[in-house]
Amino acid sequence: MEAEQLRIAEDLRGQVNGDVLCDDVSLQMYACDASIYEIRPQCVVRPRGVDDVAAVVRYAAANQLPIHARGAGSGLAGESLGTGIVIDFSRYMRRVVTVAVDTVRVQAGVVHGELNRQLAEHGRVFGPDPATTEVTTMGGSTSVDAAGSRWLRFGSFHNHVRSMQVVLADGEIVELSQHDPQISRDGESEHVGRLAAGVADLVAHHCTTIAGAKPKSLVNRSGYALDQTMVDGQVDLARLMVGSEGTLGLISEITVDTQRLPAHQHCALLVFDSLDKAAHCVERLLPLEPSACDLMDRRHLSLARESDVRYELLIPQAAEAVLLVEQSGDNEREVADRLQQMVRVATIDSRLAAGAHIAHDEAEVGLFWNLARRFVPTLYRLQGRRRAIPCIEDIAVPVHALPVFLKHLQNTLKRESVTASLFGHVGHGQLHVRPLLDLTNPADVQRMETLASELYEKVWLLGGTVSGEHGDGLSRTPFLSRQYGPLMNVFRELKRMFDPLGILNPGKIIPLPGMRMTHNLRHIVAPDAGDQTVALLQPTYGWELPQLAQAARACNGCAACRTRDENSRMCPTNRIAPSEEASPRAKANLLRAVATGELPPEAIADSEFKKTVDLCVHCHMCRVECPAQVDIPQLVAEAKASYVRTNGLTVHDWFMANIDRVSGWASATPRTVNRILGSPRARWLLDKLFGIAPGRVLPRYARKSFMRQVARRRLELLPSEATHKVAYFVDTYANYFEPRIAHQFVSVLEH
Repeated sequence: MEAEQLRIAEDLRGQVNGDVLCDDVSLQMYACDASIYEIRPQCVVRPRGVDDVAAVVRYAAANQLPIHARGAGSGLAGESLGTGIVIDFSRYMRRVVTVAVDTVRVQAGVVHGELNRQLAEHGRVFGPDPATTEVTTMGGSTSVDAAGSRWLRFGSFHNHVRSMQVVLADGEIVELSQHDPQISRDGESEHVGRLAAGVADLVAHHCTTIAGAKPKSLVNRSGYALDQTMVDGQVDLARLMVGSEGTLGLISEITVDTQRLPAHQHCALLVFDSLDKAAHCVERLLPLEPSACDLMDRRHLSLARESDVRYELLIPQAAEAVLLVEQSGDNEREVADRLQQMVRVATIDSRLAAGAHIAHDEAEVGLFWNLARRFVPTLYRLQGRRRAIPCIEDIAVPVHALPVFLKHLQNTLKRESVTASLFGHVGHGQLHVRPLLDLTNPADVQRMETLASELYEKVWLLGGTVSGEHGDGLSRTPFLSRQYGPLMNVFRELKRMFDPLGILNPGKIIPLPGMRMTHNLRHIVAPDAGDQTVALLQPTYGWELPQLAQAARACNGCAACRTRDENSRMCPTNRIAPSEEASPRAKANLLRAVATGELPPEAIADSEFKKTVDLCVHCHMCRVECPAQVDIPQLVAEAKASYVRTNGLTVHDWFMANIDRVSGWASATPRTVNRILGSPRARWLLDKLFGIAPGRVLPRYARKSFMRQVARRRLELLPSEATHKVAYFVDTYANYFEPRIAHQFVSVLEH
């Protein structure tokens, strides 16, 4: 830990009740998110309440330190990364404050999907549905104005935010909503009054510039929403905060509208033999008012077929694209009829779709939606050095311009010899393009920037925007001056008004001098064979160091492993105490950092490193559920083996690793051992020597172990007439403590 980090930690620990983390291991976990970027902060604070947030902001302002707000770290543009103090709202600020008839008040760290499960009990829903609903937080989604597939029905976050509690750049805690720029209401902060008046003057003075720079696309999340700030003569400061990426203030609580949960939702897959036909079909379907309309290309479909045989039966090999369309409402007959009408328009009237599949039950609806929501991260399963890179994945164009832009996209990719995957919420013109590039290759890094420049020029020509719902972050902020021109100076005035010191998430929305999208890329190259890292990190399970680095690199940080959804098999440790260090991706980040030299080689022998990897209990659920199929348990096993190789085993670890041998010794005199283990003195000794808590109820040794009984009964000898052989590996518990389990299993096999 550097002296500056140590000073910050000591200062903040006296001012906040939450966690203050400044060790190298913790900082490395927060150096990455779901983007392609990596920036290690100086400190991480996990506040327990808004007072902690305010204290950190005041300290940062006094010491000229940048502040970066973070939710689940599922952002694709590097919005929450930076060199200063990262404030993680997802650890403790997870409370649903109040649930009213048609509104709900939540803390910033509340998970979107968990909120909707609570609202469902009241027959309500918060409509905007980002794809990462099971992990993304309400604060993070508000900061980027998230939308999702159902924008056509519910819009985005800015359509539903009523008010919010915000910590301003000087540490003042204020409530923002709609404010009269001429009148200061009772109890309203003088600071808020000045901000409302300043924003009103700014909008009035630059109204022509603001209107002229507004994209023609249905969605636009780029820049600041000055065009939506004035509402009936009132300044809606809450709406201005939506999509500001923590650059104007830190959102701690939000009050949002809720909607009545639709009684019925029916969906269908429309199959096309060309991408162009799918794009042209979208305009034909919109008059029928679908609640969702998503596009998936051939590469997306191929991965789905490889992952689940049901998709292989559902989607023909010749399919070049599919549209997932949905209708929802309260009358089931009307919903079904509208869906049938959409299928008829696509397949018979327009003859654009080659076929259609309608979901007939809840299981099929889930299957269709999994195709849209689950399989974008599966692009990381593709083998080889090229990976699906989220660098130009948030383009939005007017719906009528989709065929033109998609043709330009295909031509550009062909000219640059780049393969890409395409997914999009095309009902509102949103496209997520993932080119396959090797970021260890300087030519591909340059190609990434070239692709962005060429495609964005066409986007602007068609009246679109570089960001529809994922934020500007590090990847799109460098292009905003070209998108907005003179309006960027207005954005700078607004930023100075709210953040005169420039400490709130610098480098997002307002570009820093010389900033480029290729700066601060994640480190993914392993060191040379002579590096000291190799000596400490000697793979135990047949891997070479570069292979280990590649396996860790396969984790794209999508945050799917942070889910606590009851229907998902995922990390039990994270379910109990959700935190970044409990997430499987944290282990991948740490192993990749050691393998690539970002963490010093001796870090793997550090107690903080071991404390983090020990949170993995090797249940392998993350490996099963990971969209990219990253083998986190094996990576963790490598880390633990390296630690033991350097430090040896503690008494507790030796005891647990040799529990079978110890139990064998104890089972020789089971009555005596059981009597001893029941005494308070023995329990005290077990606690001090082996870390076994006195309150833990210990199993009693059986009078005879199962294997001793097997030897006496000669169960291992096969009858001469036996035609089948079964190998039963008896576990320690069944052998020494509950032989009845083993005997009953043998009885089943004999039967």
